[in-house]
Amino acid sequence: VIELLDFAWLTNDGDDKLCLVLPRAEYSLADHIRDSGTLDAVEGRELLRALADGMASIHDSGVLHRDINPRNVLWLDERWTLSDFGISKDYRRGPSTSTWEGTGTFEYWSLELFRDEEASPQSDMFAAGATVVEAMTGRVLFPGPRHFDQRLAFDAGLPEVADRTLAMVLARVLALDPLSRPTHAN
Repeated sequence: VIELLDFAWLTNDGDDKLCLVLPRAEYSLADHIRDSGTLDAVEGRELLRALADGMASIHDSGVLHRDINPRNVLWLDERWTLSDFGISKDYRRGPSTSTWEGTGTFEYWSLELFRDEEASPQSDMFAAGATVVEAMTGRVLFPGPRHFDQRLAFDAGLPEVADRTLAMVLARVLALDPLSRPTHAN
């Protein structure tokens, strides 16, 4: 998870804004895929491990990321780092009082989010799985525009990645039923 270096409250015309100071990353996973191509099996495992470590840390703290995608995974200090917590929430406080509709990145949403169900750690895991598959294949798993229909038609078989063990783990986190996904990112 990206480190918070500092923060400040700024007031401009009576409007308070929280400003966060974060380290400058070298590039995002989306930039890497576009400029350098896909990850091999070893790199894919490292990416999944980094995302799992990040998710375990935030989920254990009660936080859901809710927007894991290649633009929000940054290369920093020789490792992949989870960033951009702009729409994260504390899921221990119960259901949201405001809608989540229209926020996040639909290409990485799990089926339950399209059904207007509460986000969960399993929703983050689904997004992380779709992110890893994209990093290894160069293709967005659910490109749209009919995102909900693509989830319903999704064959949750083994993703087309060369490493069979990694493909089996990805198939678990990409299960359509959140109860079929792991209960913890570890």
